[in-house]
Formats: sequence, structure tokens, C-alpha cells
Amino acid sequence: MTPAVLLIADISGYTRFVREHATAADHARRIVVSLLRAMIDASEPPLRVAELEGDAVFFYALAEDGDVQAVADAVRRQIPRLFEAFVAARAREHEATECPCPACSNIGGLELKQVAHTGEVAVETIGPFEKLFGLDVIVVHRLLKNSVPATRYVLQSEAAERVLGPPPVEPRAVERRREPVEGLGEMEVTVYILDGDGGAGAEGDDGAEAGAGARSNTSSAAAARDGAKRHGAAVDGPPGNSWLGRVRAWLRGSA
Repeated sequence: MTPAVLLIADISGYTRFVREHATAADHARRIVVSLLRAMIDASEPPLRVAELEGDAVFFYALAEDGDVQAVADAVRRQIPRLFEAFVAARAREHEATECPCPACSNIGGLELKQVAHTGEVAVETIGPFEKLFGLDVIVVHRLLKNSVPATRYVLQSEAAERVLGPPPVEPRAVERRREPVEGLGEMEVTVYILDGDGGAGAEGDDGAEAGAGARSNTSSAAAARDGAKRHGAAVDGPPGNSWLGRVRAWLRGSA
């Protein structure tokens, strides 16, 4: 097992967005894929993509030399960057589209929350993919199902709070809470609630609704090249077996 920082960037409001805009499913999918792409492009090592999970990107950063604090400091600096990438992509899509379909005219129903946890993971290679295993992987995912009545926030487990400290964002409120975690009892968490421009309120599986976005094909391609260079991936030719190449290939196929 290897010490790791786990971070899930989850699009709030995705379930309702897809449900309410089924007649514009292709556009809804394109918007969500663009938001996921924007966050992946904005990330850099030591963050890596573990999985794309429909409406979320599951990132992880390994402390292979045991220096969890150094890894945590690097991850902490990227938390505001993911918010910025999401908001910028959302604004570009909103400004660029003239489509009157329900999906394109209601991208303001999407927002972003980030959930962080630290612990230990095992990384197994299955074919061309890397898969994370361990109790802490389960914990970070179950913390997504929380009772926070907001749409845009950072939630950190007690373990994550110890090494990450307050994220470099400007919260309008900070709350210490005890959240029930299925099968594991209650956990202490700290929630940094941010102002959003799309409203707030609980709604279905996504917890809450607000904001949204995407990006143009031209800017996406440029950003993808920049992101690939930061991660040390080749930017020309086939994606090969690198993790970033596989992710980018999936995104291209979904665009």
C-alpha cells in the first residue's frame, strides 16, 4: 500500500441536468465532457487521473517516497485551479453557443464540488489501465454522498485536513461537520463553502445545483497539448498506453 492524496472533482447537478434535458442528450453530453476535459487539462503532476466517473474526475497523487506533506502541498495548490478551469470553460461555452436547446440554455444548472481524503491505496495494472484499491478509495467516494446544502465547495476529511490545511480559496463559510459514511459510521469533515453564481439548494443525487460550462474545439486542442506536456505525455502521434493518452482518446471519442 502507498500513501496517497485522493481528490474527486464532481459536477453538481449532473443527474438533474441529464434528466431534464434528455431531448438534447448529445449537447448535454458534449457540455459535460468539455467540463471534464477542462479540469484534466488544468491538472498537473503529481495529480493523475484514476478514473472518469460520468460526472466526475477521480484524481490521485502518490507519495511513493513517503513524503505525504510534499504531495499534499502540491495537490492543495491545484484545488483553486480546477475551480478556475471549470468556471472559465463554462463561461466560454455559454458565450459561444447560440443553440436554444434546453441543455445549452441551462448550463447554469451545473457547478463543481471537490472532495479530498488521504490514506493508502494499492495500484494494480489491469490491461492498459491502472486501478486503485483500498478502503480509502471507498471512503472518498462515499463522502460525495453528504448533507452539505451547497453547490460549490471543498470538503476535506479529517485526515485530508491535517495535511492539506485550508485550501487557497475564499470561502463564504467554513463548517466542521460530522457526516455519516455508509458502512463506516460518522466522519469528521471540514467544508469550505464558496460563493457560486448559479444559486444553491439540494437536489437529488447531486446534492445541489448551480453554474456550468464547456469550451471550443480549438481551445480544447491547445489546452490538451499543454496539459499533455505538463504530464510528460507525447502530444503528437497515437496516444499509446500513457494514462493521459488514454484519457484524451476517450474524451475525443465522446466530443
